[in-house]
Amino acid sequence: SSSRYDARWLAENCPSLRQGAVAGPQRLPRPAGHSTRPVAAAVTSEAEVLVDWACGHQSRFCADWLRAHCYSAGASTRRKGRREPLATALRADEPVPTVSYDAIMGSDEGVLQWTRHLDRCGLCVVRGVPQADGAVATIAARIAPPIHTLYGRVWNVRDKKDPINVAYTSAALEPHMDLAYYESPPGIQLLHCLEFSPEVVGGESIFYDTFVLAELLRQRSPAAFEVLTRVPATFQTDHMQREHPAQMYYTRPHIAVSGTDHRGLPMVSAVFWAPPFEGTLQAAPEDIEPYYEAYDAFDALMCDPDVAAEWRVRFRLEAGEVATFNQRRLL
Repeated sequence: SSSRYDARWLAENCPSLRQGAVAGPQRLPRPAGHSTRPVAAAVTSEAEVLVDWACGHQSRFCADWLRAHCYSAGASTRRKGRREPLATALRADEPVPTVSYDAIMGSDEGVLQWTRHLDRCGLCVVRGVPQADGAVATIAARIAPPIHTLYGRVWNVRDKKDPINVAYTSAALEPHMDLAYYESPPGIQLLHCLEFSPEVVGGESIFYDTFVLAELLRQRSPAAFEVLTRVPATFQTDHMQREHPAQMYYTRPHIAVSGTDHRGLPMVSAVFWAPPFEGTLQAAPEDIEPYYEAYDAFDALMCDPDVAAEWRVRFRLEAGEVATFNQRRLL
């Protein structure tokens, strides 16, 4: 393969701008008068590339570094190991990845194993977690401090007399993400099973991988996929009859894309789907009907028995287990 590097890109990434920084490998300003036009570039060996600039400065690039940061077509996808979602997602008949509480609390290797599962397929069950209030925050902190939300730092999902959320009832929940009306909804969510009597009927944990659903939508209806990446939906919570009244609104497309994959197609980075918390659609008149058609097409995928048979992950947590998942990917 061959790689092309823009002269300005090479100038801005000269190793000398990061060597000797006071606080570690932070980027230093490019010296005044440092030209961004090279006089010549020569590969002196397989290990190094030298670039001579018009100003007299010479940049010495490690060939492996250049290869690792190549931005030529397809290089980013290969470097990051990104493949089509259908190749990395967890299928309905596959075991859910697990890691033990002792492993993640005992070493960084355990945390690495955990987060690799979350990175690859978006879902991992932590086993052997103490059945105590607050234990879920302890393991969460091995990745990052839990954030405070409208529901606090830790919340309990229990059947309540005057519920402020449908989750606090015995009703079944449809596929959804939480806090879609936040500018930055939580990326990782943890659900700790404290107790689960064998006599209880129902209560299974059900997950849909939206990266898979988005890919299926793109294959079946490219136009619908494009609409859901472009037309902003309204997400809201408008609840004044609660201890701490709340009115929050945010608009964004259902499907967020970032960059392109090796096929040159937009890569899905997050999906925002929360029917109970959708507000009034505010879009251009010509987008209203296409939006609802695309919305129905995406929703229909979750109701398709063939899609469910292959992609709906369903299991029952046991007491002491924590379902952890990327909730910008899994509903």
